[in-house]
Amino acid sequence: MNAIFNNFENVKPELSEEFKHDEFNAGFGLDFEDLSKQCLAIAAQHKSRAVIKAELISFILKNARTKVNPHGFFASRCEHRNIVNKIRERWISKLTATDMKDIIALNSPAMECRAYDGTTDFGHTYPNFSDILSFGINGLINRLEAARKDLDKKHVSDGQSDEFYSCSIMELEALKVFIKRLGDEAKSLKDGHENMALLSQCLNNISENAPQNFYEALQLISIFYFVQTEIECTNVRSIGSLDQLLYPFYENDLKTGNFKKEEITELLKYFMYRFYAANIASNLPFALCGEDLYGNSLTNELSYLILDVYAGLDITSPKIHIKLSKSTPDDIVLKVVDLIKKGCSSFVFINHDAVYKALVKLGEHPQDAADYVLVGCYEPAAAGKEVPCTCSGRINLLKAVEYALNGGTDMITGKQAGAAVKAADRFNDFNEFCDAVKEQIKFFTSRTIELINSYERHYYELNPSALFSSTLKSCVDNGKDAYDGGAAYNNSSICALGLSNAADALYTIKKIVFENKELSLSQLRDILANNWEGQQKLRLRIKALLPKYGNNASEVDDIAVSLAEFTSSNINKRPNGRGGVFRCGFFSIDW
Repeated sequence: MNAIFNNFENVKPELSEEFKHDEFNAGFGLDFEDLSKQCLAIAAQHKSRAVIKAELISFILKNARTKVNPHGFFASRCEHRNIVNKIRERWISKLTATDMKDIIALNSPAMECRAYDGTTDFGHTYPNFSDILSFGINGLINRLEAARKDLDKKHVSDGQSDEFYSCSIMELEALKVFIKRLGDEAKSLKDGHENMALLSQCLNNISENAPQNFYEALQLISIFYFVQTEIECTNVRSIGSLDQLLYPFYENDLKTGNFKKEEITELLKYFMYRFYAANIASNLPFALCGEDLYGNSLTNELSYLILDVYAGLDITSPKIHIKLSKSTPDDIVLKVVDLIKKGCSSFVFINHDAVYKALVKLGEHPQDAADYVLVGCYEPAAAGKEVPCTCSGRINLLKAVEYALNGGTDMITGKQAGAAVKAADRFNDFNEFCDAVKEQIKFFTSRTIELINSYERHYYELNPSALFSSTLKSCVDNGKDAYDGGAAYNNSSICALGLSNAADALYTIKKIVFENKELSLSQLRDILANNWEGQQKLRLRIKALLPKYGNNASEVDDIAVSLAEFTSSNINKRPNGRGGVFRCGFFSIDW
């Protein structure tokens, strides 16, 4: 093995500290105070938000102080201190205080009670890493220029498409400068750090050319992740199916001897550990395995190697999505299960068949549905073609039960936050009460959709993302930003929370009130409003002895199915504010 490798364990303490300290190299950029003043001056210009944001990002990439860790093999850091995000927050605040003032006021009581909410979601994206690696930065620029000429020839270009192309090219050109600046700093550190010469060469190569080897491919993925997430503030929530993205580079390097397998193994250690050291919120995922449209397994030699490397790192981020299908080899499934048993548990098994069928049912082309990526926790989207916005809104199913009991009024705040329904003692049977719950769910979803659409109609003003958009072929072809409806699919998701709790609550009401007649609905409502005071024996009996969802109790499970079907029917395929449709999810996130 090359002498500069086989050193990971020795420098691991220094690698773990990289993102904990913010001392940047004074010789490689402007003092932050000067940088900040000039950024604020750019933001104050009378130009479109898209141009302002592109100029901000370009200025930061060209002028912010950089920092290269001399002990590592990867670089991406500069002193930006979230300037762009702070400016975007001002844009959002201005919108909510003006155009959206009335709709925010109307829904504030329910949002404060956590009955439902609708907001912006710029945090679930996947840049097309396949195209990034295939084209490189200059290739992406050339593709943009060719598309602009093509639109001009067709006489369908306009001021906004020209703005899109100009902003995208501006940011990509600045990204090239940034990468070269990192390369210069790495070169200045090469005395005593042999790895810095290799890093500098790698950075200079990818600033001008598409990646030629495994190391350059890893480097470009890493840089694109951090620049798009931290500087453009369009959060990348997956780095894709790494075994598929990287396999051509892996295969070629082994064939040519450019890198040995041991060296590739070492590079993977540095690559994955760096994301762990960055302490990324909610962890950064990537995927392995899966199958193509024709049922062929996509598991390859690199899938196994990545798992072996990951097993030895003792980290929780990145986390790994395993796309599980009938064609997935048994041995790799057993390998993952064994790792989980041993405590390496940052894995999520994804049912490939279920994901594929769901995306097709929602209107995505079969080829796109088969080539999906899991953004965020585990939300599926067409890779490189979709801006899914998977956490645009939430509705609280358990609150729907509470509001059905209490006439649409919140028991804690006393505010009218739901739909006005019958008083608790006016329901003749359990079905009538379930109808009231569904009326609340319908009310929640309508209000949430209205809120989200109010934001989404302003997405291009709030978060134009030329860098991200430049990687999506559909955006390039039609000259539209990803947040201006430029992606092939522009879907939004609403998460329905508390499905199991709501099912358990409804079964309890069915049993205690309508079948056993131990209490009236109004009596139960009063007990809940008083937080079970004096009724601890009843609370414990309900908690411990009544069947609960998820235990093969068909009466409870059937209620959950009914709730899920009704909720999704009120969300799925309804039009959103970006030219796409809404999708329903059932995961609780941080609520």
